[in-house]
This record gives sequence, structure tokens and C-alpha cells, in this order.
Amino acid sequence: MAKRTNKATFLPEIYSIESFIEKVAGLQQIDNTTTLFKLYEVYISLINKEDQETFETFSGWAQTIIGDFNEIDRYLIPSDEFFNYLSEIKDKDHWYLADEKTTLIENYLKFWKQLPQLYNALYSSLISSKKGYQGLIYREAANNIDTYMSTNNKTHIFIGFNALNNAEQHIIQQSIKKDCAEVFWDLDEVFYNDTFHDASHFIRSYYKNWKVFEKKQFNGGQNFSNKKEISIIGTPKKIGQAKAVGQILNDIPANKLSSTAVILGDETLLLPLLNAIPKHIKDVNITMGLPLQKVPLASFFELLFTLQLNNTSELYYKHVLEIFNHPSLQYVLEASKLNVVSYINTGNIVSIKFDSLIAQSSAEESEIVKLLFSSSENNPEHFISRILKIIQYLKQNLSVEQSVLREYLYRFNVLFNKLEHLLSTFSHISNISVLHTIYKDMLSNETLDFIGKKHDGLQIMGVLETRVLDFENIILTSVNEGILPSGKSDNSYLPYDLKKEYGLPTYKEKDAIYTYHFYHMLQRCNQAHIIFNTEADDLNSGEKSRFITQLQVEAQNYPKHSYNNLITLPKVPKITSQLRTVQKTAQVMDQIKYRAKSGFSPSALTLYMRNPIDFYTRYVLGVGDTEEVEETVAYNTLGTVVHDTLEQLYTPYIGELLNADIIKVMTTKADKQVAL
Repeated sequence: MAKRTNKATFLPEIYSIESFIEKVAGLQQIDNTTTLFKLYEVYISLINKEDQETFETFSGWAQTIIGDFNEIDRYLIPSDEFFNYLSEIKDKDHWYLADEKTTLIENYLKFWKQLPQLYNALYSSLISSKKGYQGLIYREAANNIDTYMSTNNKTHIFIGFNALNNAEQHIIQQSIKKDCAEVFWDLDEVFYNDTFHDASHFIRSYYKNWKVFEKKQFNGGQNFSNKKEISIIGTPKKIGQAKAVGQILNDIPANKLSSTAVILGDETLLLPLLNAIPKHIKDVNITMGLPLQKVPLASFFELLFTLQLNNTSELYYKHVLEIFNHPSLQYVLEASKLNVVSYINTGNIVSIKFDSLIAQSSAEESEIVKLLFSSSENNPEHFISRILKIIQYLKQNLSVEQSVLREYLYRFNVLFNKLEHLLSTFSHISNISVLHTIYKDMLSNETLDFIGKKHDGLQIMGVLETRVLDFENIILTSVNEGILPSGKSDNSYLPYDLKKEYGLPTYKEKDAIYTYHFYHMLQRCNQAHIIFNTEADDLNSGEKSRFITQLQVEAQNYPKHSYNNLITLPKVPKITSQLRTVQKTAQVMDQIKYRAKSGFSPSALTLYMRNPIDFYTRYVLGVGDTEEVEETVAYNTLGTVVHDTLEQLYTPYIGELLNADIIKVMTTKADKQVAL
């Protein structure tokens, strides 16, 4: 816009589609967690008290129901008709010859019959408070679009859209109909003209079905057919992919990095990738959020929840050790760690009392130890208060170098403040177990956002962040089935046939969305590196993506494209092993002779034959095994107990002739001696 204008002017108002929809609807959007609490309030007002479920049980299925409500509203489905149809389907699914249905089946069918009531009551409740979940706001915006356009004479330009829900389609069509809007699609003509190509699945349907497009021809670009160098690279595992990206970046000239994007099909690859970027690349902009549940500090807060959920009068030693050994706490528990670990291991303490734990901690660290391990007595408010105090304590003791940990703490502080607000607003979080469920749900939706130079340096982003952006060079990772495309992963109670009947999106439409994104990334690039995981048995990965196969099949249609198929392996340095030797100095020989005076046990001789270095470490240097807590008696411990007991029982009778009476006396003393 700046290049096209030759005078000072104001920029147009720029909205995301979600912000624009909110403006048209005149409602404020609430998140899924708040919607869950609102739905539970509606639920307990409608359902008989004896049939009501606890909030913890309710939240298990209600999140999926909210997702389905969202879809129904965004696609403007008549709710009463839809839910009646769904109820009839569920009734037919459980048809059988018996005259009476079981109580379980009766309750199941009652649940589906109650859905229209829940939906309508939630809708009315949210509308009255001028709030709504995303789908509700979309439905209201579709209802209000004529009124909005009649009072707003500005021109609206919709840019770069692909998969529109019914509400968005209605809003855009009505805007065009009133001569208030234009639409610009970002799709190459070669895809539009191919009636079987999924990249144009949605836009082709708009030109076929929208009345406002009856006399309009699609006008797209001619970019995909241009010259492109496409490398398809197979490499094993996530780390292998990160290393492959590092090697590719190493070969890209510095002046080309600003027009290069690394696109992560699997966003959990971000941390390995950051470690694999060549050192000479200084400017990196990360246009995506790192899932907060993937940062190291998330496991620390999970340990605190585990400690409270398993809370008894005594603390389980493994939970205590996991917290003391957590990397995020090393700088605040340094003085107490050795004492506590030694106390637990040497005393073989499986359950440790809180007072004993405090006694073993240093005085200056007792405050944080009390915050970490004291019981909240299943009180969510008390527990959240303690968590926030722990965060403040950790923040105050951070060094200047720990800036990343400071950012982690800030994000978790925001998250727990939201939880505290929910606790004060709603009364349904009655115990720490329910709090934990809500916490995990909120954590899964939180991200740690990075701030960098938007227009300089290497760009790192997820697939969705590439929308309407173009780069000369792209490096795309994790192009495997189950990731690109994501496959059948619907979290819904709505049957496939019902979705098809009412035009709701299924996994097929979601595949078409991924197809559009994939080909859009390639549309204007000059060079592309497409990397897939060759290990099909890896978690969350299948065979190479169908998109790669499709590219290879279509290659003959694009003579200007050149393809290079590679299988790469990370460089493995050759490690030469040398035989370890120990010089038999005078000191070593003296120690061996000293040990020999008391004799060598069969275990010592066996160890010498099997591994002389281990023999040297244990019997010459005197370095024993690390003491660990034994929850059950180990074989070596049992052997030691038996040997020591027998020694104590037989010692008084050295030199005597054993008889039955002596054996009987030993038998009576055996239990007492074992206990000692």
C-alpha cells in the first residue's frame, strides 16, 4: 500500500475475520473454559438434582459437546431439527426386540434428547450477557449482516480466504450483493481448472454455488508452473529432520535468508530445530507459539499437582526426589538437595514425614520447601495461592542469565491467575482433582509467543502461519501421513453420515484444507525442500505424505519443475575405543594386598574375571554403588541379611559339635536376629 500511494493518507481498517465477525455480531468472545462453566450452570438448572453429574464428570464430555455446538452454529444448521434428527439416530442405533430398554440405554437416550434444551438455554444465557463462544458469534453475525451493511457504507475487501464456513459465506455474499465488498482469492489457475484437485475444492464450489458469482469468471495467477527446484528428502526421526534443516540452511547464502522460511509440519520440532540452526545465522524470527505444555517448567507444576492429588500424612519419596532433582529448581534447592537425598537413600525411607523433610532442609531454603511440600488439604484456593507464591519466589531468585526461565514463569503466572479468577467467579471447582482437569485443558491451549524481527532474517513458522505469505525458498518438515494431512482425528459426537447430510465438515474437507496450504506454499517459491520422516513406526508418524506422491505423479505436467529425491542420514562421528588400563603402582599393590589379608569373596573374584576395571573401582578405590531406596528387598540385600544372621547365630558355637538342641535354639533366635 505504501508503494502504491503518492500522497499522505490513512491506512484502511484491517481486521482478522474473527475480529470483523465480533464487530458485526456486537458480542464479546469467551474462551472454551468459560463456556464450559456457563454450560454447567445451564446444565444444573435444567437437569433433576438426582440425575446431575459432578463437574469433574461433566467436563469429560462437555468439551466435545461445546465443539459440536460450535460447528453447528458456524455452519448455520437449524438446531432443533438437527438435534431431533440426532436423537432419532441414537434411538435407532439401540433398537432391539426387548419390550423394555435397560436403565443404561434409557439414560443414554435421555442424554441425546436433552441436548436441544442445553443448547437453547446456553444460547439464551450468553446472548443476554452480550457474550458468546465463536460459533454463536458467527451465527449472530450472519443474522446481523444486513443491518450492519445498511449502516456502514464503507467498502469491504476480503483477501486470501479458502475454506469458509456457512456463516462466513453468507456474510461475504450479502456484502457483495449490496455492492459493499470485493473478494480476492489466492489460488493459481492451474488448480482451479483441474476439477479433481483438492487445492481448489472450496473456491471452485463458491463459483459454482454462489449466485453473486453467476456472471463472474475466476481470475487467478499463473505461478505454480514457473521454474522450481524441489528436493524431496527422507531422513529418520525428528532430530534427523532438524539436523537436515541445519545442513540445508548452511548452504543458503546470507543474502537469501530473509526470503527463506522453515515451516514446521510438527510444531514440537521447534526446540530441536533452534539447536540445529548454524551459528552464523544471527537473525531468526519465530512466527509461531511454542505449546506451553512442552516447556520444561510444565513438568514441575505437574509434579506439584501429583503431590497434592496423592497427598497423605506422609510424602512418597519418589515425588520428593523428582521435585528436588527438577532442573528448574536447582538454583533454589542447592543447599538442601544433598541432605534430603542422602537422608532418604541411607535411611531407605519410602514415606517421609513433612516435619522430617523440613528438618533436613537448610534454614535459608525452608521457606520454599514449605511452599512446595505442605498440604493444601484439597483446597483449590489455597493451592493456587501457594503456586503463585512459588512463582514469585523463583522469579526473585533468578539470575540475569536465566531470561528464558523468567519468560516461562511469566506465562505460567498468567495461566494460574486465570485459574484464580475462575475460582472466584464460579463455585464448581470444589477440589484439586477438578482444578487439575481445568488446568490441563487451559494449558493445552496456551502458547509461549516469540518476538523477533518480522521482516529480517530467517523465518520459522507453522503451516497455518504461512497463509497469504510467500517465500522464495521454503523448507517444509514432517511431511508424513497423520501430520500433513492430519488424517481422521475428529473429536465429535456427531456421526459421519449426519455431518454429510447437513454439510458439516468431515475429515475429507480437512484434508482439502491441508492440500490448499501445501500447494500455496509451493505456489510462488523458486526452491523447496520437503522433508519427511522415513521411520514409519515413530510416534505420531506414518508413511510419507500423499502430497509427496501427488507431486511426483504430477511432475510430467510441469516441465519447468526439477525434482531431486534424497535419503539422508545424520553424520555420525567415528568413535574409536581404546583399552583402558590402570598402572599397578605401589599404592595400588598395597591396597590389593590389604584387601587380600581378609580374603576375596566369590562376588569380588567374579567381578575381577568379568570386568577388572569395575573390580579396581570398587575394591581398590573403594567407590561403591549409589545407595537407592528399596521398596522391596533386593537379592543382594536379602543375601547380606541371610549371611549376617547366620554369622551371628553360629559365632557362639565356634569349635563345638553341632546338635539338634543347638539348632532349635538358633531357630528361636532367628527372627529377632533378622530384625536386628
